[in-house]
Amino acid sequence: MKNKGNLLGLTGEMSLWQKIRYSLGNAGDELPYAIFYTYFMMYLTEVAGIDAVVAGVISAVAAACDGLVDPALGIFSDNLYRKHGTRRPAMVMGLGPLAIVTILLFVPSPFSGTGQLVYYCFFSILFVAFYSLYSMNFVSMGAEMTDSYEERNMLRLLCGLTAPLFAYLGHGGPQLAQAILPKMNLQGQWVATGVSITIIYVICCVICIFVALSPKRVKELRAEGRELKEVRSEENIDEVKVSKLNFFENVGSVLKIKALRVEIIMILSFTIANGFFYALIAYALTYSMELNAAQQATYWAVQTVIYYAAVVLCVPVANKFGKKPLFIACFAIAGISMTAFYFGSVQSLLAATLLMAAFTFIEAPFWTLYCTWGYEISDIDEFANGKRRTSLILSVASVFIKVGPTLSFILSGIILKSIGYVEGGVSQAATVTEGLHGYITLLPGLVLVVGIIAALQYPVTRKGFDALTKALEAKRAGEEYSTEGFEHMLPKEK
Repeated sequence: MKNKGNLLGLTGEMSLWQKIRYSLGNAGDELPYAIFYTYFMMYLTEVAGIDAVVAGVISAVAAACDGLVDPALGIFSDNLYRKHGTRRPAMVMGLGPLAIVTILLFVPSPFSGTGQLVYYCFFSILFVAFYSLYSMNFVSMGAEMTDSYEERNMLRLLCGLTAPLFAYLGHGGPQLAQAILPKMNLQGQWVATGVSITIIYVICCVICIFVALSPKRVKELRAEGRELKEVRSEENIDEVKVSKLNFFENVGSVLKIKALRVEIIMILSFTIANGFFYALIAYALTYSMELNAAQQATYWAVQTVIYYAAVVLCVPVANKFGKKPLFIACFAIAGISMTAFYFGSVQSLLAATLLMAAFTFIEAPFWTLYCTWGYEISDIDEFANGKRRTSLILSVASVFIKVGPTLSFILSGIILKSIGYVEGGVSQAATVTEGLHGYITLLPGLVLVVGIIAALQYPVTRKGFDALTKALEAKRAGEEYSTEGFEHMLPKEK
């Protein structure tokens, strides 16, 4: 029987300190995402003085490109991994340019008029491309550092624990800059924010890239990578054809799996609500709730603590009861609670914190566990179709993770214009205050309610997954197996 440390993933091939060093790479995933998706649109309207609708379109174009480049970058990184046996080269290729572009996004454009719009549109597209390249390989690197199921879970849990801290630095960065540098002008504060955040995540990512893997393990991975490439070349396995030949045919094949279709609906429900919440929360905190910079920094600090608690709780609950009941409960609590806030007042730091806590009920478990849906669907795909298409399945899901913010950015710009918002950081009319209240509570709440319906339809249960795992192991070994207990999870044959 394994000891408690092994069951928790605390011991094994990797030391706990090595796991922690790997989790520091999560800074490159969380910090750029937080600063871009929360503040880029607000920076365009408040600092750059760009029309709200145009700012929404610029942000939406970047978010759309973020989704569109994922499959192509996945193919590129998979091929690069087969060549080098490690994800490091692609992570380095993404990190350096990402750092430069992050700073350039929050530096005043040297152009005006159309040139200014082109400047921010161009660099925002580069930002999401390099961000995806780094992020995709960072996540993949965790699976390749160890074959242990428990250790992989521990790596994801440690990343979940670092996520709130890094997200806070991104969410609270502009307010901290205002509090620390009150005499600096607004543009200078934003530049300081961009530079500081970039320095932090670059240092953390470098530690992850060059320290988390021992030289011995890197050599082993390279050897395994070469061996894998040779085997695939000899056997002509279908995974190679996924990226090079019938891409659309393979996408259509995986979409026949009900779990993936339901996952897409859950992803859209969350990401659209998440997009609205974070695109408008900075405006709501400033104009609707009238919180000053110090109060807003406090708000994000409390959000970090609540997020930590939610992450720590969601993993053991999911392990014990399964992810399906967990997400049904989380979508219900967040959706119903946020909708209820529409009928009350959110005019204080306490009320704003309670609203955020309601949203965190779905945010924390989603970002911590959503990628494990892809692992389950990959197992279903392998059993039903004889193909292991994990990267393809994760890429399809990733596209819809970016569709939500794209729609939200476009609509958020239209919403701001419709309620009378005036660009440039000036005082706003009462219609802005009232409008923001509705759009930050009722709109995300109702969208999350759709997630409840989708979660109820998700076919994978803990009991069914255990049955699938046993049958899949038997099938791989050429032994007899049965589909009893998970036949409803398999795609229907024509």
